[in-house]
Amino acid sequence: MKKGLNAATLKTIAIISMVIDHISWGFFDFYSWQGYFLHICGRLTIPIMCFFIAEGFKKTHNLKKYILRMTFFAAVTVIPFYLFFHEEYAYRQNIIFDYLLALLLLTVLESKKLKIFAKVLLSIVLVLTSMLIGGWPVMPMIYVLIFYYADTFKKQAVWFCSTTVSLVLFMMIAITLNTRFNFYPMYNTWVWWDKSYFLGFMLALILLKAYNGEKGKYPFGKYFFFIFYPAHFIVLYAMKMVVAHYGSYWLYVGMQLVCMAVLIGFLVRLMYEKSSKAQNAAVLFSVGALVYTFAFFVESTAFTKDLAFGAVTLEYLGEAITFLGLTVFLLEFIHIKINRVLYLIEGGFFCIAVFLVYTAEYNHFFYKNVSMDYSGDFPRLVLDYGIGFYLFFAFLGVIFSAYMIAMFMSFSKASEIERKRMLILFVALSFPWLAVVVRAMGFTGGYEVSFLGTIASAIFAMVALLKYGYFDSVQEAVTNVIYKSNEGLLVLDHNKYVLYYNNVVSQIFPKIAERKHASKVPVLQDCMEKCFDKDGNMTVSSLSNTLEAGDKIYEMKMEPILEAGYNQGYMVRIFDYTNHYRSLEKLRKSAHIDALTGLSDREIFKQEITRHLISKGSGALFMVDVDYFKSINDNFGHVVGDEVLVSLAQSIRTVFFGDCISCRVGGDEFMMFVKNSTDTEEIGLFAKRLNEVYGKNVKEINQNIQSSLSIGIAMSDSILKQTAGDELFEALYVLADKALYQVKEKGRNGFAFYDAK
Repeated sequence: MKKGLNAATLKTIAIISMVIDHISWGFFDFYSWQGYFLHICGRLTIPIMCFFIAEGFKKTHNLKKYILRMTFFAAVTVIPFYLFFHEEYAYRQNIIFDYLLALLLLTVLESKKLKIFAKVLLSIVLVLTSMLIGGWPVMPMIYVLIFYYADTFKKQAVWFCSTTVSLVLFMMIAITLNTRFNFYPMYNTWVWWDKSYFLGFMLALILLKAYNGEKGKYPFGKYFFFIFYPAHFIVLYAMKMVVAHYGSYWLYVGMQLVCMAVLIGFLVRLMYEKSSKAQNAAVLFSVGALVYTFAFFVESTAFTKDLAFGAVTLEYLGEAITFLGLTVFLLEFIHIKINRVLYLIEGGFFCIAVFLVYTAEYNHFFYKNVSMDYSGDFPRLVLDYGIGFYLFFAFLGVIFSAYMIAMFMSFSKASEIERKRMLILFVALSFPWLAVVVRAMGFTGGYEVSFLGTIASAIFAMVALLKYGYFDSVQEAVTNVIYKSNEGLLVLDHNKYVLYYNNVVSQIFPKIAERKHASKVPVLQDCMEKCFDKDGNMTVSSLSNTLEAGDKIYEMKMEPILEAGYNQGYMVRIFDYTNHYRSLEKLRKSAHIDALTGLSDREIFKQEITRHLISKGSGALFMVDVDYFKSINDNFGHVVGDEVLVSLAQSIRTVFFGDCISCRVGGDEFMMFVKNSTDTEEIGLFAKRLNEVYGKNVKEINQNIQSSLSIGIAMSDSILKQTAGDELFEALYVLADKALYQVKEKGRNGFAFYDAK
């Protein structure tokens, strides 16, 4: 994945910028500093969307559908746009209509069927249409052409900035002349600097410079912008109507109800995910946010001091739950190592704070005075802040800072998906403070909007959980195995730090502990060295390793844990094979063990498989031949040839584990049988890895040896229904031999399953 911003991220920024701009048009005085500031922030949208109109024209597979889609959404938006903007735009059309005109102009100019005269005529028609009824006359057209025809970003930036500055200067001169000579009386109220906020268009170039060329994943689908665009006009229009007919207070109350409804919806959605510690923490976090917002709603609508102040106490309780849930969430979701004493400190502090708020009218520590103001349009609780209030928020600031520092320190060692989680959580943690800043800057008309920051923080945390998964779900998924199975199970994160282990593992590695690096655990350290190469990548041989602890012999199997497309760590299973190895040792001493390789001979191999198949067992038979083994003997000698056969036997022991038996049939022919395995994909993976490990082992004998394996595989379900008794093995052997022949016919060096066709 490339660094930078993908298309989905840039379009999301454009949508947010657009909403900010439209809110400023609907609810702020244009000439106030707040309104002007929001308009500048809102200028990011048009350049970004014009850039992607040009990109879309280059990359679309069906230009006709692209144009029809734009036409449809432009038509759908006409009425919602008019409802919200009729006072400012009158008959002029929405921005999607402007994008459509720009797309049509580009289509005309790039058409290979139209003659020059037709192109000029159609271009004039489109430009005039934009000038007469376009919401943004001609400008989007120019921007799209710049992004399409300028072949480097530097040229795009130069032309874009030159055009924007020239346009602003032209409008300044035109407004000044109109004020003096009164060409257009309807625009006499404009001042010369009126349109200087257009210079904000150039800020979008900073974001476009970071575009990495990737499409990215759209949070709500690729048509979200086109659907959201008309929908948000309807919502904003409804908000304007509420303010106009009922006052801003009822819009304020309504927003609280909507926020609670949205949070409940996310909570319900979260409940359908599989259980995990991170999920439980997110639920606790969100429930705290819900309690806080509900208490805020009660305070906003209360008509008595006692009820309003009781709601304030409940707000502090909601904050306590929120922060405790957030602490657990950070600990579990991105595996930040947080001292658990912090829970006690937080819990104790919040308990004391809630008690002091509850008794504030007597101790005057949090609030010096509590009263009710009935002079306005609605009753309002008036609180005279005491030192406790400021200490409380200072403590919250310390906690937030600790969260940020902990994530920052963990960022460099985090996996890619953990970094994405952290980035979302950085944003989530900033929302509560952003709400405070927004109110302090006068954007809320004096209303307290801290509930919006808390709600947004909770929702972002849940989005991170739903979008990027949660690694501790591995622990929940294997809880029964960890605590009830006789096998050892160990979970490491991607940096090889211990996350979970069961009692069996603790007996094998007495010095193991959570959050301890595997390299610091005796015996396990040696296994890790075998499992990873010098670059830290898991090697093929790590599929199975033998380790000895005390008087026990274990086989260790390691598997990468993939989550949301990323390697999140490793699952290590440890099997007690002491009896198996002791039995094998006894066999070695018997006459049925091949003297060269230490594998069993064909007769013992046949007897064990036959017994297994007669007892209704299943499995897969591998027949293996060394390709061109005669040439190895001829060119390097029989001693080297014997070493090659020994290396093949060692490769078999390395790759195959669990219920697997193997034998040397004779010469360079070997066989293996994997019991109770019916997954052809897994069996094929074994065959592939056997060839890889064998190739590496042979190179260690002599770099000049070119050798590979031909492997034929037959699954037991191919013969169980047609054969019985002692004939089972021979029938399976014939099928594996046919599969081996198929591999040799195709040029050797591979594997094949028996195919009756």
